[in-house]
Amino acid sequence: MKLSVDQRIGNVLFVVEGEQFEVQLLKHIFYTLLDYRTLTRRRRPASGFQTYQSQTAHSTVYVISAPNSNVASVLSGKDYLDALYSTLYAEYSVNIDNLTTFFIFDRDNATNPQPVIDNLLSILQNPQDNDECERGGLLLLSYPSIESYLLPLCPAVGDGLMNANALKKHLRANRVQPSRISSDDLLGSYGVLENFITKHLGIDIESKLESYGHEVNKPLESYQSRQLATNGCYRFVSSLVFALRYLNVIMPD
Repeated sequence: MKLSVDQRIGNVLFVVEGEQFEVQLLKHIFYTLLDYRTLTRRRRPASGFQTYQSQTAHSTVYVISAPNSNVASVLSGKDYLDALYSTLYAEYSVNIDNLTTFFIFDRDNATNPQPVIDNLLSILQNPQDNDECERGGLLLLSYPSIESYLLPLCPAVGDGLMNANALKKHLRANRVQPSRISSDDLLGSYGVLENFITKHLGIDIESKLESYGHEVNKPLESYQSRQLATNGCYRFVSSLVFALRYLNVIMPD
């Protein structure tokens, strides 16, 4: 695999659960490492967009903090998304019909119970077009949390089973921050996800790029549900990097 740093990706929207970590992470990936024009908006009331300009005029990444961590309340109701789309169109002339959208959330069983996740995974299956939804959007979950994306930067962590609090404590102890990620780490993170899916699900991601939402997301959730039932916690992995592969920012040599 290689990074295609000049890849035209158009307008890409990330709706993320957190106000700090996810915004910093995606800004570092798309602006600092890949040099895409990036706009971020945090959760605070009256918080406007912060713009980070680049030399890449053909593509823009929007990173928006969701109003809360309950993915169902964000995605099930139309008011929040309608207001967001209206803002993007009115202020930045974004053609919503050509917008590529990813929803990045933690797999928190307390705030997002199984029936809710199962329903959303059945709807949010494609970043650009969903038969059962007016707009496109792919839900990408991290187990147990987005911090799993940074674990390859740390020393080995036992058998890969860890709850969210222990995971965050481990990262702090090793002083791991989003700013430490390098271009090589982006490629490595896709290898981590690819190997995880192959090892535990027996699925080849490369053959499922257009059907990831149905043929990978659902089996992954079923597998992680069994891990939770058996071990009391999820086996850590983040699906975030699939967005880079879908956009062909990461692509075959």
